[in-house]
Amino acid sequence: MTQAALYNHYSKVATLKKIGQGGSAEVFDLGNGEILKLFFLHREDYCQQEMENYRLIEKTNLPIMHLDRSVKIAGRSGLVFSGALVGATIGQIIKKTPWRTIELARLLADLHVRIHEQEAPHLPSFHSRLKTRIEKERRLTQLIRSNLLAAADKLPRGDRLCHGDFHIDNVIIGDGRCLIIDWNSCSRGAVACDVYKTLACLLYENRELPFFYRKAQRPLRRLLAREYLSYYSKKAGIHLAPKGKVFNLIDIGFRLRKGPKTHEHALRELSMRGGFNSGESPTGNIAHWP
Repeated sequence: MTQAALYNHYSKVATLKKIGQGGSAEVFDLGNGEILKLFFLHREDYCQQEMENYRLIEKTNLPIMHLDRSVKIAGRSGLVFSGALVGATIGQIIKKTPWRTIELARLLADLHVRIHEQEAPHLPSFHSRLKTRIEKERRLTQLIRSNLLAAADKLPRGDRLCHGDFHIDNVIIGDGRCLIIDWNSCSRGAVACDVYKTLACLLYENRELPFFYRKAQRPLRRLLAREYLSYYSKKAGIHLAPKGKVFNLIDIGFRLRKGPKTHEHALRELSMRGGFNSGESPTGNIAHWP
C-alpha cells in the first residue's frame, strides 16, 4: 500500500485496526503482513531514531520484520513494516499456558544470545543512553542525579548489539517462527548490561497494580527470570550473577520511568542499597512531582 493510499484510506486514526500500544506508539494491522507503528505526537523523535536503528539491524540475520517506509498520518509520524506474522507474544502465551514458562524462558535466552553475537559499532552506547535518561529525569535531586551518573560511568563497556528493551512482550511467536520487535532503544555495549536490563523487566512489579495481583505474579516472574538467566549463561558460556552493582543501577534506571509510586519505591530501595550520602532524601519533594 503506497503512502498516498495510506493517507486516503486511513487519514483518520480511528479507522485503523489497532493491535497494540506501547509508551511511544500505537501499532495497527494494515493487512497482507504489513504493520504500522504510529508514534504519538510527543514521541516524534522516536520515529527517526527507530528508522535509523532499523536500517543497521536489518543487515544482521536476526528474525525481524522488514522496514518498508515512513509515513505521515493525521499529523503523526509512522513506520510501515512488512513480514509480520499472526501470533502472540511470549507474555501472552505464558498467561494462557503458565506451565510453558521454563520452555519460553529458554527461548527468550536463546534469542538474546543471538542478538549479542552481533557487533554494533555504529549505534549509540548503552552507557550514553542510560546517562541521558538519568539526566532528563526531572524528579531527581541534584545529589541523587550526580550519584547515579557517577555509578553509570563505572558500567562495563562493549561493542555488542544490545536490544535495550528485550522482554516477553517484544518477542512474537506464530507460524513456527519468532519475531523480535521494538528496536527503538537498541545500542552497543557490554552484554551484561543488556541482560540485566531484561532481568529487571522480567522481575519488575507494577506498583500501580493492586497488591494481591502483584503477589500472585511473583512466583512466576521469579521462575521466568531465574530460568532465563541460567540458560543465557549456559548458552553464552559466561557467568552472570543474579544480583550486583551493575544490576542494581540498571534496575533503578529502568524503573525511573514507571510513574511516581514506582519512582519513589525505586529510589528508596537504592538508598537502602547504599547509593546515597547520609542525610540525603532519596525521593526529593514527592508532593511537587509532576
